[in-house]
Amino acid sequence: VVGSSEGGGFIWTPEGGAVALPIPVGFETVDPAAINQSGTVVGSVKTGDRSASFMWTSDAGMQVLGAKRQSAAVSVNNLGQILANTKKKFDRTVAVLARDDDSLTKLFPLIRGGRTIGIDLNDTGAVAVECFYSSSTPCIWTKADGMKSITGGAGYPTAIDNFGQIVGYNES
Repeated sequence: VVGSSEGGGFIWTPEGGAVALPIPVGFETVDPAAINQSGTVVGSVKTGDRSASFMWTSDAGMQVLGAKRQSAAVSVNNLGQILANTKKKFDRTVAVLARDDDSLTKLFPLIRGGRTIGIDLNDTGAVAVECFYSSSTPCIWTKADGMKSITGGAGYPTAIDNFGQIVGYNES
């Protein structure tokens, strides 16, 4: 279990109980978002209006990822791939997948000028994405097929399973 409390971010295990995640130098808070079966924790570290993604493991400790850009890691799969959201020019958000070969894949929207928000990542590397144009549209990104809309209307994806099934909600 990972979470946040008034004392900051923590990881909880049945063997060790709650243990505080360290706050890196230059940051004020740690906000964990996800943990995989190996115990790798990802999330964001923040100070003022600056945010950066992080990865923490019991072996390697705290590692700040992409400290020079605004980002927040939101998911990590059991292959160690990390899904994060970064702020680009004109305040547009673009989802980024850090792959197991240390490459970065930007998950660009279907329409130029849109934006994407990565929601969840499964163990095949497929990503549930919220695509924005004039409204929010649930999308799926895979390495083989790229970005695709999964409905004909507005909606918000909330999770993806290892079969590629996406669950979410709409406003109607």
